[in-house]
Amino acid sequence: MKKIAFFICLGVAALTTSCSDVLEEEVYGQPTAQEMLANQENVARVVGQAYADVKWLHDHWGYWGINSLSSDECINPVRQPGNDWNDDGYWKGFNDQSWTPNDLSFEFVWQYSNSGAVLCNKILQQLETEVKGNLEDDIYNRFVAELKCLRSYYYYTLFDAFGRIPYLESYSAENVPQSEPYEVWAKLVNTLEEVGPMLPKANVPSKAANYGRATHGMAYALLARLYLNAQSYGVTPANAKAAGVAGINSEADFYTKCVKACDEVINSKVYKIEPDFFTNFLIHNEVSEENIFVIVEDGNANFDYRDVAGKMANKLRITMLSLNYKHQQAWNLLEKPWNGFSATPSFLKLYEYQVDRRGPCDSIKGTKDEGKWGWFLGPVYGEDGNILIMDDKGNLEARMTSNVTSLEEATPNDGARLLKYEVGKGSPNKFCDNDFVLFRYADVLYMKAEAILRGGEGDLAALLQDSEFQLIRSRAGVTPYASLDLDELLDERGREFAWENIRRRDLIRYNKFSQGEWTFKPVREKYLDWFPIPRKMIETSGGLWTQNDGYSTDE
Repeated sequence: MKKIAFFICLGVAALTTSCSDVLEEEVYGQPTAQEMLANQENVARVVGQAYADVKWLHDHWGYWGINSLSSDECINPVRQPGNDWNDDGYWKGFNDQSWTPNDLSFEFVWQYSNSGAVLCNKILQQLETEVKGNLEDDIYNRFVAELKCLRSYYYYTLFDAFGRIPYLESYSAENVPQSEPYEVWAKLVNTLEEVGPMLPKANVPSKAANYGRATHGMAYALLARLYLNAQSYGVTPANAKAAGVAGINSEADFYTKCVKACDEVINSKVYKIEPDFFTNFLIHNEVSEENIFVIVEDGNANFDYRDVAGKMANKLRITMLSLNYKHQQAWNLLEKPWNGFSATPSFLKLYEYQVDRRGPCDSIKGTKDEGKWGWFLGPVYGEDGNILIMDDKGNLEARMTSNVTSLEEATPNDGARLLKYEVGKGSPNKFCDNDFVLFRYADVLYMKAEAILRGGEGDLAALLQDSEFQLIRSRAGVTPYASLDLDELLDERGREFAWENIRRRDLIRYNKFSQGEWTFKPVREKYLDWFPIPRKMIETSGGLWTQNDGYSTDE
């Protein structure tokens, strides 16, 4: 079980009780709040509370769900017989991009991303009033930089989804008006440019000490992502300059800035491409030299949730969402999988079958395939050697296939299931104990390649020949690139980063999200590149917040 001292305070009710409230309880003979906050370890615990809301973002009802299901990488059809996963057509709305402002997932994303950012601001205020002067300046500044970086990630998820969001850099319990997308982008960029140099590299003093925390590498990886996607957010050189971002005089400057941010991560010499792709997704993936920022998980059954439809949880349930019911018997799982999410058939075609290890296993061997693969296909065998799964008519000898017959009438065995996160076979834990990956070094290298291809200053030939860059593909069993174009890079990013919160924005950047066609999804209108502001949030904002263009205000 992965535990680090930094997260000791995450068990307290940090979301409803301020840190100062916790520390100001005076007991005779005990240190005061001011005395406690003069201790670096205690301050670290207070800062650690700001990470609590990150654990809601990878749920299928949250940011990960709306990103994955709305893109071409993921589908969750209604499975017959039994009408499993129907939920009144809720998931279909994300698969074919027919969502509405009333969808509950939008409320969840707005709630948790915003509350996480607000909590960061609240703790920043506390550090300013109760800690500043009690710690050495460099230590104090590091904690401030960490909170600002984490706040930027919370706001990034909110911004990436909705564009026009209420952005604050100081604590307030009151709602504030929405900012325009280019204004939010500029504030995020300027903050990360400020705090990046102040944050420790992940190996100082040690990777164990910084694990699951905002670091130099995380700040610059996020900064690179913002520069690479600037134009997809509607940012232009003119409005970037007007919003106070320095050094942007042409569109090419966005990409040169992206290259420089990537080089900050590369030149730190902290990260390496793992020789085995699957090391990044092991149950004990804290050993990965490639992962930059993760959500630290604990797979036991004790968890928090919201008692609403679907019960959004702060536990990682990614393999439970996808595996077949019968995988429980085959792999001795404590929890019966839910047999829902699978790969879109068109997405699975990106992989070279039985060559690319990131693709599906042998569709004949199924659970008897002892190799490591990114997706599951084929039969599920029991201990007696017989196939456990059935077809939709109850006949044995069924196999899970890459095909999905319909969004409304799929069979229980339609669709390849995610396998790249190691499954806890025989584990006593109900949920996944793998830490959920948010940023990887492979993404940094691929962002740099794309930024150069789009006009940024850099040496693409040297990057393609770099051994680390080549290892991304060679470890998967496919040939490293001798040359590369943008279209191929989009396909490769799909193969490499499936279900990692990246694909939707990639497709928007390539103008292939709303405008693209894939299984069960027609060409849609461009306004769908932004999700709708949740109707409930508009109604409770006191008139401050308005709907994004294109969406009906009556829905």
